[in-house]
Amino acid sequence: MENQIKNFVLANGYEFTSIENENSLKIIYNAFYSNIIDKVTQFTDSIVYLYYGMYFEINNKYDIAITYYKMSSDLGNSIASLYLGCIYGNKGIEKEMITYLTISANKGNTNAIFKLAEHFYSTKNVSDMEKWYECGVELNDVKCMVNLANYYKKNNIKITRMIELFNKAVNKKSIYAINNLSDYYESINNIELMVKYLKMSAELGYLDSYISLASYYQDIKDYDNIHRWMNNLLTISAYSSTLDLEAAKRGYELCDYHQPDKLTPFSKGGK
Repeated sequence: MENQIKNFVLANGYEFTSIENENSLKIIYNAFYSNIIDKVTQFTDSIVYLYYGMYFEINNKYDIAITYYKMSSDLGNSIASLYLGCIYGNKGIEKEMITYLTISANKGNTNAIFKLAEHFYSTKNVSDMEKWYECGVELNDVKCMVNLANYYKKNNIKITRMIELFNKAVNKKSIYAINNLSDYYESINNIELMVKYLKMSAELGYLDSYISLASYYQDIKDYDNIHRWMNNLLTISAYSSTLDLEAAKRGYELCDYHQPDKLTPFSKGGK
């Protein structure tokens, strides 16, 4: 039963929460699969109210969903508080949205933390935006790391902190952070670090990094490394099957450059 419930809620875009109580599991299953709602019993398990809230929200009965989410939130369920904040946000009720997102965030829910930071970014409240992003960073949330770092990068401020945040995300294999550092070091003409991060990106399978590395070696006429990176690229099925058409197009251009005999020809549709 739990797997059926899990598949259902995930398919509808909700976070799955484990249902440990066997009686609660049966009650929730009956709601989702038999449309049976127990309107009498006062549950002490916040999970039942959480899933009842999901059930009614999925069926577009938002006022009833709010009632059950509040019951779950009052019992300390941070996910219910998050979903309440989201409903109020969608309704444009800012005060209630912030109230419930903050309740969830203060319990360590990183999705709520991220939504608060995004809200304060949209309202140009930079101090609260930074406060909540930094809360997420403390909890090792990659989205918070890269979004705050990207804000600093776009505004060319707090560069030391920007680099620290991107590198925290790099340690968690964030391709977005790696590529942003590569772009940054290219912008300040630090070629050694640009190449370092391009190689890291390529190692994680990001196709454009292969192209960028080959282009860089093309510019300095290092034909052995052009050959190496293009050969590496051509071993990747997403490229060789032309799923990445833009990469393929640039690959043709590189294969035409100066010494095409040193480069492996593109396998499909090349000259």
